[in-house]
Amino acid sequence: MNITTKATNVVLTAAIEEYTTKKLGVLKKYIGKADTSVGGQIELGKTTRHHQSGEVFRAEISLHVAGKDFWTEATAEDLYTAIDKARDEIVRMVRMHKDRDTTLKRAGGRAAKKIIRRGKS
Repeated sequence: MNITTKATNVVLTAAIEEYTTKKLGVLKKYIGKADTSVGGQIELGKTTRHHQSGEVFRAEISLHVAGKDFWTEATAEDLYTAIDKARDEIVRMVRMHKDRDTTLKRAGGRAAKKIIRRGKS
């Protein structure tokens, strides 16, 4: 999984980069091992430089998995909270896509099995 991290109006420290990598590691169980096209970008930053309170930090994640693109954005008062919110949303999207794909494959298999059984009678 190739993911690049970009920082806007904040300093990208090793701790922040390690935290994002660790948090997005959960995506591996929803992505097929044979899928080598997986890639993504994470953009972390402050929304403005002059605000001192409120939702100041922003995390944006864009991910490409198996021919499908996913994108989400989250803002929060803390950078780590913004990362967690964005991660939760992107995991939800990828999981829904995988579940839908699995359901369609199973439905197709059932339909094919039904056709084969009818032909043998």
